[in-house]
Amino acid sequence: MIGLAFLALLSIWGVATGVGIFFLKRWARISVIAFGVFLVFGGFFGGLMILVMPLPSTSNGAGPFVTIKFGIAVFYLLMGAVGLWWALLFNSRSVKTQFAGDQLATEDPRPVSISIIAWLLILGCVTLPFSILMRWPMTFLGLLLTGWAAAFLFAAFAAFQLYVGIGLLHLNPRSRLLGIYYSVFVAMNGVLFYSLPGHEARIAAMMKAMPNHFHQRNPSIMPFPHWPIEVMIVTFMIIQIYFLITRKPAFYSSPPLASAKVD
Repeated sequence: MIGLAFLALLSIWGVATGVGIFFLKRWARISVIAFGVFLVFGGFFGGLMILVMPLPSTSNGAGPFVTIKFGIAVFYLLMGAVGLWWALLFNSRSVKTQFAGDQLATEDPRPVSISIIAWLLILGCVTLPFSILMRWPMTFLGLLLTGWAAAFLFAAFAAFQLYVGIGLLHLNPRSRLLGIYYSVFVAMNGVLFYSLPGHEARIAAMMKAMPNHFHQRNPSIMPFPHWPIEVMIVTFMIIQIYFLITRKPAFYSSPPLASAKVD
């Protein structure tokens, strides 16, 4: 039910964005760029994950599975290409001018990249309470936490992400630094979990700590590759750090915004 509710919210967001595009709303342009970023990472890394996933062994060989595997991979890669097209198109100068309407098409006080990072942090902190309700385990610098320890960290990270996200919307310089530190932590947290010795045992312990309704009665015949997920997370964090560093002048060239309005 939680998964269906999440998909429903994404659908409402997508429909609202489409309507906003018809009326040339500036917030809809930013929303499409955010959708494009999601498609780029989900499409390209999803396609990579499908390509590296081992095929099941059957008595008839793996012929049909090879065709299905490459078909799914091509579909994901096409989604990534569409996302890249959206991100580039709606960030071009001509499209910016079109969405500016009668207003002078000048650079916004808050860069689009900072707005997207801020809203991703805020939306992410909304999903973290569900992790507490579902009693998910949590990784922390190579350790696997469960129970109340994991719930406490989930709550702490939710509050921290909300603070940083709102601060970025207000162009608070302290939030920019905290965002950089947090991005480095997220990247290192995943790298340590998968790179330190005994990662297979940690993954097995994580699966065992999952809620009962996530357990499979019969083990999967296709081992799931975890390293593409970590590569995707590290890549996303590096890009996020890049924008937080290169957009530093925006945090000092103008007074802090009085509200969390997205242009």
